[in-house]
Amino acid sequence: KLQVEEALKESGEVISFSFEMPAAELGDVDEFPWKDATVAIDGTYGFDGNHIVVHGNIRVSGGYTCSRCLSPVLVDRNETLSEVYGTEAELPEEIAYNGEYIDLTETIRETLILSEPMRVLCRPDCKGLCPQCGANLNDGPCSCPTDKIDPRLEVLAQLCDPKKSARNNVPCDLGGAEHGSTEEQIIPDSSEDASRKLEIDRTGYVECPQCHEA
Repeated sequence: KLQVEEALKESGEVISFSFEMPAAELGDVDEFPWKDATVAIDGTYGFDGNHIVVHGNIRVSGGYTCSRCLSPVLVDRNETLSEVYGTEAELPEEIAYNGEYIDLTETIRETLILSEPMRVLCRPDCKGLCPQCGANLNDGPCSCPTDKIDPRLEVLAQLCDPKKSARNNVPCDLGGAEHGSTEEQIIPDSSEDASRKLEIDRTGYVECPQCHEA
């Protein structure tokens, strides 16, 4: 809490403050990594003629988890505290005080929660975990094959494989013959590989011998 009596005596006077408090005293913060830490606050406050203006810094440390490799990371946070307190409750940007002291507890709590980091890395070039065996790649390469295709891209590999393309009803390459062509094409018969013979139906469409698609 900040005693404002001295600040109210003279407009424009700047008063310094510094104190520490257990994070548990901020209220419901059990879900945050800094719940058991000590919060340090320092800054200045003064009376501008109408309001009490507070500026300062909030420092606290917490044990986080790296977003890539899941290793524990100690993060030292330093957040900015800036607030205007007034006795006129109708002003939405102001927080009322009782004329004797200002309680910074809720302001400190909100500042830390709203500035909570969305993503934490143990280091900027963290290599993360191997998607196959889960090894931490920061400790060195694992023995997993590097040419393994990502399952999300497997369908593209099938498009490049003629056998898999036929099984998945993907139109085959007719060696220059376009699907749906109405121009009759004469394909010489070959006794060596009758399975590759292209049949021409009565309408003149060429039928693929693998997928039977015109």
